[in-house]
Amino acid sequence: MTFKEQFQKQIEEQERVSKERRSVPPPPAAQHNSSAAAPSKFRNTNSKPDQQSIIKSVEYEYETNTLFVLFHNGRIYSYAQVPVETFDALCKSSSVVQFFNNRVRDNFTLTQVE
Repeated sequence: MTFKEQFQKQIEEQERVSKERRSVPPPPAAQHNSSAAAPSKFRNTNSKPDQQSIIKSVEYEYETNTLFVLFHNGRIYSYAQVPVETFDALCKSSSVVQFFNNRVRDNFTLTQVE
């Protein structure tokens, strides 16, 4: 399975789980903790789908400080050496696209993932 297929499969699983959880509000203490370990390669993905957004999902690989962005057109780009604080701020922002355009897009080395 290619990286792109794995990434898209993970996004589909997140969307399925998200739909199942919509009827149950999250506990108040549930917050992103970048220092917490997770069993998967991508830790705490914080997907933020937005119907008005060109961005379908964002993921962060803590071991390499790489941000992965999946766009609604199916393309995936990786951004190298993104500080975890930038990822945290992206996930907490009220507009993922605006934050991405202002603070990520032209500030980090990008590679299209095949």
